[in-house]
Amino acid sequence: MAAAEHATALWEAVEQVPEEESARLRTAAELVLRVRHGVASHLVYLNDGGRAVPIAEAVVRGREQLLGAEHPDTLTARHTLAHAFEYAGQATDAAGLYQRVADERSRILGDDHPDTLWSRASVAFSYTMAGRAAEAVPLLDRVVADQERVLEPDHPTLLAARYFQAYTNVEGGRPERGIRLFQQLIADHERIFDADHPDTWVVRGQLARAYKAADRADEAVQLYEHVAGQQARLLGADHPDTLITRHALAAAYEAVGRTTDALAEYAWVVNRFEAVMGPEQTLTKTARDDLERARRNLRQG
Repeated sequence: MAAAEHATALWEAVEQVPEEESARLRTAAELVLRVRHGVASHLVYLNDGGRAVPIAEAVVRGREQLLGAEHPDTLTARHTLAHAFEYAGQATDAAGLYQRVADERSRILGDDHPDTLWSRASVAFSYTMAGRAAEAVPLLDRVVADQERVLEPDHPTLLAARYFQAYTNVEGGRPERGIRLFQQLIADHERIFDADHPDTWVVRGQLARAYKAADRADEAVQLYEHVAGQQARLLGADHPDTLITRHALAAAYEAVGRTTDALAEYAWVVNRFEAVMGPEQTLTKTARDDLERARRNLRQG
């Protein structure tokens, strides 16, 4: 029996047995749902929204039946489903579901609850992911200001919203502001976590991306090389974070005219993505498309 069908059978059985047995089955069903939710979240982390969506949908259905439509865990499951929609290329579905969760959290938990504020940030960032970054910039500025008013400076929700804010400024044509925001965020990550924390290196990689967007490609190359080397040391050469940075490094090489280095880097990344994630995974396909485009440009040049 598939995991989703197994979970469905468990929660349907809950109300059909004596109370003691029902409690045991409810515990088992909740465990299955937690595991499935973790799987969906990890697939989203890998940018694999296509596989994440049906799993996240099953979790939403299960939590609605077990816990009710307005339970905080049900709202969390809907938020994860919206995130999966985002990475499956279903931007309209993602934005609509994020907004629904934000409205429900505001009504149930209050406007200043961290989960409500996180949903508002996600609504705004869904505009960025849909190619509407210029609209998202003022929305994220307001969300960050509201979070700074009610949350501690080191609160994870505020840090995540500030990441969205910096990224969106880069996407929205304001890379120099994005650079400043990422530099501030890196300093806070180093203070709160550790200079070698994986998330700190992800933010440094985004700073390199901002340099490239600001036509500071040489600085981008240097920083990408440094980040990729440190991620390989800390996480391994085949870790998704390392591979994503190496992919970005290939594009930076291309931007500064280091075509041979760019082609070699693209080819290596495609090979490793295929080995680690499979040939049909979104990151693999994107890297393969970039390699073929770079090869065509070289032939045409």
